[in-house]
Amino acid sequence: MLFLSPTVQELGRRQPKLTVTTKDSGDQVLAPAARPWPVDAQRVLANEVDEARETTKRRHAALDNFMNLGSSFTVRPSEADHQRAQEKFEEEVAGFADELRDWLTKYADAARAYADTFDVTIMLRNAASGAHAEAVTVVLDLPETVAVAENRSDLPPPPDRPVYQPPRGRSISPIGPVSHFPRLTDDLARAIVEPAQIPWRDLTWKVSEDGRHLEASAGDIHPDRRASVGEPLFFRASGPGRHAIRWTAYTKSAHRAASGMITLEIPPDPPRPAFGRLHGITSYPDVPFVDEDGEIVKHVRDSDPPPRPGPSSEANEDVLDRLRAASAFWEWQALGLDPADDGPERPEVREAEPVAESD
Repeated sequence: MLFLSPTVQELGRRQPKLTVTTKDSGDQVLAPAARPWPVDAQRVLANEVDEARETTKRRHAALDNFMNLGSSFTVRPSEADHQRAQEKFEEEVAGFADELRDWLTKYADAARAYADTFDVTIMLRNAASGAHAEAVTVVLDLPETVAVAENRSDLPPPPDRPVYQPPRGRSISPIGPVSHFPRLTDDLARAIVEPAQIPWRDLTWKVSEDGRHLEASAGDIHPDRRASVGEPLFFRASGPGRHAIRWTAYTKSAHRAASGMITLEIPPDPPRPAFGRLHGITSYPDVPFVDEDGEIVKHVRDSDPPPRPGPSSEANEDVLDRLRAASAFWEWQALGLDPADDGPERPEVREAEPVAESD
């Protein structure tokens, strides 16, 4: 080394200068999704059951009006028919309540998991002043509050609210009973074969049995170069706060490994009124809704629900402005953000304004 120039000697002493970060956020990663909007499951359940039972009044009256115009070949349902239909409907409501209660529990868990999941791509960089790094291996050590997830959460849409179907009138046909054919949809449903579920696999990252350690090979990396390590990862944290992931980069070109930390940060949940109606959840969902094929039918909300509309000054507004204000209030009321609005939805009834006398 005594016969080498100072520049060559300096190159011989140089070591790789490796750092590990994420692709888009460096070593400080903020939660990508908004904090989940609170849901009052008991109020949602009570309001949906009340709304379902309210249909017994509306549809019963509508059928009676229709039957008054029926033909002479139609026999009106008896009181016993109505009683049996009512009992059957109550069984449907009870089953719907159980399904909705289960769905609301799953929704709360899925929305929380979606908001606490980070989609990150690990990047490896060698500084311009560093030496060539040969056969680099990156190891991630996860804290107890962070786990590797297969993907972001999703959920099927909520169950449909049952609608009371009153008994139909019995038709007396002069040509005898009409044969009933099986519905085509039933035959198609039996023929559907569910697609096979392919488990998540990422061969570029080796995960330990306890899930706390991840390892991937990054190959060689030259000075002033950066490269992604393995496939993108989903990290799911346990809630608001800062969660530190320790990284270590090993290379054959250096005696000592480089190390550092990547921090996942989740902000606290702000105080907000809870949804008390299913319409509020489905209008501003915190987890995507998917169909049977896994296709998204409702994306995650990209805005917060509107605030309660203020009172309108009818003296300075025309009829259209008042109608828009009333519509905005009704839309807000349907979200169930105010417990005072609980119960079956009813249209607001106002006294008719006096008609101006003509000249």
